[in-house]
Amino acid sequence: AHKALAAAGLSPLPDGAGELFGVVVATELALVETVCRVVETIHTGGVRETSPMDLPNASGNVAAAQIAIWYGLAGLSLTVSSGPTSGLDALYHAAAAIRAGRSDRILVVGVEPGDHQPLPLLRNPARRHGEDPEQLRAFDGACAVVLEAGALVASRGATPLGWVGDYVRHTWVDDAPDTTGLWALPCLGHNGAQREADAAVQLRGIKPDHLLSLSPTIGEASAAYGVLQYAAAATRVANGAPEAVVSAGGCWRGEFASLRLRRDPSEEPSDDPPEASA
Repeated sequence: AHKALAAAGLSPLPDGAGELFGVVVATELALVETVCRVVETIHTGGVRETSPMDLPNASGNVAAAQIAIWYGLAGLSLTVSSGPTSGLDALYHAAAAIRAGRSDRILVVGVEPGDHQPLPLLRNPARRHGEDPEQLRAFDGACAVVLEAGALVASRGATPLGWVGDYVRHTWVDDAPDTTGLWALPCLGHNGAQREADAAVQLRGIKPDHLLSLSPTIGEASAAYGVLQYAAAATRVANGAPEAVVSAGGCWRGEFASLRLRRDPSEEPSDDPPEASA
């Protein structure tokens, strides 16, 4: 969070900027270790053995709340835990909140732990799509990006890395968004679903050298994956790509989310219902 705010030129915050500055955190497994520890304590020693100082850490919104307190962000506070699409879902909700006037800036964070507690959940065969669960490497870390209303960016003379575009939910291959002609499609696919995603890319007209997947490098990033993707896409767009589409998902129900990042602010998002695009 600190690095993202500094990179955006918002550390320290301008006077009054925290009032409409929100936080949206995407995480699927960050509470697993705490919850397991508390449950084990209750099981072995009863409720009296639990720590009043530790129990708040079992709250689903603890990361977003702590960030808001530390940096004085008094706007929207939200945690998204919708599985592997969580990171892109969080970015979509943040952009929608800015467009609706509920916030003017939102810090979007994706975070997952790489410790031993989440591994049995990550290695569930239903999630792995034929991969060997024992070969799984779990991502241990976080990524953050700052979304900001365009007028505010201009008023303070900042240069955005890109502009948030359309958001869709879909299943491969039938209703994947048409990305023919795009310069880049960073990070498409999600670990075990990579083979299916690669096939979809060929059908949708993406050149192989325009495809980037982070999974082989960072491992299973779960809810943090979409935020990591978007940071990679922002780098591509800032370095000259006209736009990029990032996608994540493919586990459990096989659903994917896709979100565009544009270099040109003149292309406005469509006015379809929120569940289809933002």
